[in-house]
Amino acid sequence: MSTISSFLGLQIAQSALASNQLAMDVTGHNVANANTASYSRQSPVFVQNTPLSYPTSGEVGTGVNISTIKRYRDSFIDAQLRNASSLQSYYDTSSTLLQQVQTALAEPSNIGLQTSLQNFFSAFQSLANNPSDLSTRQLVISDSQNLIFSYQSLYNGLIDLRNQLSSSLSTLATNVNTIAQNIYTLNKQIAVVNASGQQPNDLLDQRDNLVDQLAKLVNVSYTTDQSGNLLVSIGGHSLVSTAGYDSLTVIPDTSNPSDPNDPTSQPMSKLVWSSDGMNANVSGGQIGATLDMRDINLVNYLNQLNSQATSLMSAVNYLNSQGYPLNSTYLVSDISPTLNFFTGNSITTMGIDSRIINNPALIGASSTGGSGDGEIAQAIANLQNEPIYGFPVNQTSVSGSVLPVQYLSSTGYNLSSANIDVGSSGIYNLDFSNATTAQRTLTIQLGGLPSQSIIIDQNNFGSLANLISDINSKIMANSALTSPPHAIEDSPSTLNLALGSATQAQRTLTVNGVNITADAANYNSVNDLINDINTQIAASSLSGHVQAYNDGGLLGFKVIDSSTSSLSVSGDTSGLLGFSSVGVQNANSTPLIQAYQDGNLLAFKLVDNYQGSTPIQDANFKGSSFIASGLQALAFPTAIGSALTFPLNIATTSNATLNFTLNNASSPTTISIPTGTYTNINSLVSAWNTALGSSSLKGQVYAESINGNLAFYTPNLGISSLTVTGDGTQGFDSTGITNSAQADSNLYNFAMYGATANGVDPRSRTLTVMLTNNLTGQVTTSNIYLPSGNYSNASAIASKLNSIYGSSGMPLYGITVGTDGESLTFVTSNPNQSIRVLGEYSSALGFKNYDGSFTVANAYISMTSNIGTQGQQATTNYTNQSNVVTLLQNQQQSVQGVSMDEEMTNLIQYQTAYSASARVINAINSMLDKLINSTG
Repeated sequence: MSTISSFLGLQIAQSALASNQLAMDVTGHNVANANTASYSRQSPVFVQNTPLSYPTSGEVGTGVNISTIKRYRDSFIDAQLRNASSLQSYYDTSSTLLQQVQTALAEPSNIGLQTSLQNFFSAFQSLANNPSDLSTRQLVISDSQNLIFSYQSLYNGLIDLRNQLSSSLSTLATNVNTIAQNIYTLNKQIAVVNASGQQPNDLLDQRDNLVDQLAKLVNVSYTTDQSGNLLVSIGGHSLVSTAGYDSLTVIPDTSNPSDPNDPTSQPMSKLVWSSDGMNANVSGGQIGATLDMRDINLVNYLNQLNSQATSLMSAVNYLNSQGYPLNSTYLVSDISPTLNFFTGNSITTMGIDSRIINNPALIGASSTGGSGDGEIAQAIANLQNEPIYGFPVNQTSVSGSVLPVQYLSSTGYNLSSANIDVGSSGIYNLDFSNATTAQRTLTIQLGGLPSQSIIIDQNNFGSLANLISDINSKIMANSALTSPPHAIEDSPSTLNLALGSATQAQRTLTVNGVNITADAANYNSVNDLINDINTQIAASSLSGHVQAYNDGGLLGFKVIDSSTSSLSVSGDTSGLLGFSSVGVQNANSTPLIQAYQDGNLLAFKLVDNYQGSTPIQDANFKGSSFIASGLQALAFPTAIGSALTFPLNIATTSNATLNFTLNNASSPTTISIPTGTYTNINSLVSAWNTALGSSSLKGQVYAESINGNLAFYTPNLGISSLTVTGDGTQGFDSTGITNSAQADSNLYNFAMYGATANGVDPRSRTLTVMLTNNLTGQVTTSNIYLPSGNYSNASAIASKLNSIYGSSGMPLYGITVGTDGESLTFVTSNPNQSIRVLGEYSSALGFKNYDGSFTVANAYISMTSNIGTQGQQATTNYTNQSNVVTLLQNQQQSVQGVSMDEEMTNLIQYQTAYSASARVINAINSMLDKLINSTG
């Protein structure tokens, strides 16, 4: 019979002794790290040894061992805590940075921007009350300079904060890189321990602690592979892998200047990956908050400040330009170079024109030039309460202010420009005998051509006619404002490119006495014909003097040297080449633009549209393309007929009919007036306006009298050309406009405008209507123009605008112009459409040139309030998130934290087991001693 060895008992006791010894060591390790934040509680896992099997007695146990040392950790709670910690760090950083912004704003205080704005407007209010006082004007300059200093100090302070945050990225990136390197190092150490079959508990604690630190810096994703490697990524890019680790690098970001309104300013830093140079998609944590504050919040604040400042600059400059300097007979806008109150185009370049600083009398406080008139200064002071900043709210209805009383006559609103008294209105000063060169300089810019200046003689002209004569002589003396001799085919309908069977006479043109014969060929285009003609010219005595060219699809000839002073082109009676036997002559250079008298207005008209090799396109002559002494001109395509003799007998339908072509349309619109005898020009104009008002051209073409001639004009700024033809009875023949100074079919009437005492200029009767599709965001902008006239009340004005522009295809289609008392209202019938209506400061129709949503003061107050709210919200979010972090930390500690009571209980348990194991060994030892010594 087999017996169990006494040494088995000794082995069992020894295993118990060793296992409990190790258990006490683990407990001691827990106690030692009870206050280590990143430590995870450990405990020994006791397992019994494999038993021995005996045939008679069965299995007999062989003792105990510790299979592993268990690490207590809940990965789900860890992930939640890291996400919460990342948010907590984000809100903490945001709250701290927003407090710095609030400190920079210094609001409310007596040194902040809000106080500077109040002082600025108060200074202009004082100037409005006492416009002739130079000390008050000096106060305006002083308070304006203080305002500029406040704007720029605040703006530069926010830029400095951006630069500080940009510099901090280097330190933050280094922290991320160090953590990544350490995680990779621990991954390798942990892999070695895992391979040996052991549990790398303390190494895992160190690695988890690094991930905790990383989560506070940035949002992080991670996973563990089968080998126990922790794989970490940021923004979808691998930071730590089994192959190694990447790092963040800080480089300049040229697309992100420190001043968002100055692309030349110092670039911000950006984070890229060292491995591939790609931008690092970083969010959350301290880095995410830093980047968001730098590139979102601060940029938004800077843009708001810049927009507020530039909105104020623009509004003040506009109003100041409409005023008169102290004791002056000319407008600020007449001063050359352009005199703006505020200089610069951004908050950082904002300044005051040095001429105003040196001479405060140049501030345009007056609207009439009178020493006691402070209307413009009052208008600037009123900007304190005007919505000049921001975008207007979406609205389907807008209302103007009450129609200005200065246009009210005994019979209603006198909105006619014909009654402007030029001599007293201040638009023109006919006495230039004591004027400076600058005051006598007229700057003219046509289309894309360089601007040209002419200097009016230093004379007292006495009459507008004398002034016009002098201006036109100066224009003719400037070669850049004149067109060289040129001729354009006079019979476009007879130009024939199929010349294969034409006779030699039909193919021959006489150009300045030289016969030029085109080939007997069928040409594919006008350009092919022109190339052939130029080949013939090059072989003749005209070479270097004359050249054929394409004038908008027409055959033209031009002088190309300075010695040829005239040009004559004629063909045979067939006119196959567009030139009849009568010929076209242009003996001298013609002016591109010419001054003329329109009622009591000095006006300018386009006479020709060809200058050198640069045709002046019709569309370039609208609005601000034409500049005269700082005053813009409103361009209306106008066709003026030749002189008429009254009474005028219109006996037949042919006599009564004219053909109107808009924008060079392929076919004209034919309209007739009643036949009969017209006693004067006014009766003829009235008949035409009646006929046009009931035709398809309603709202597009109007008749008027210009210097006693019948003329037609279009106030619709979408129409760039107007051609009128007839049989000659009413001053318009088959060749188009028969104005002797007109070389082509497009005549523009440029009427200068400015503040007037006794009349209403065209600009004051022009409104801009902006319609926004609220679903697509598409904006349609149109200009509407109220014709000159005397209107009995606001309803009459509304009725006129509706009749002109309310039909299908017109700017106010779907819009109803109505009244609210003596105010005009515009209402759209489309609920998905919002409407804006803009006018000018001196608008006779009650709409101003701004319709923002804030005053500059309220915009700034709103901005500071929002920053304060954001700061409070960030602090609240931080507090709330800290509570979440604390809750999760408590849950985490309940799993991994060390309980001293529990550890002491375990220690007693392990110590007792250890002592018992020792007593077993002593018992076995005594037994073996007895056995050996007693039986020896």
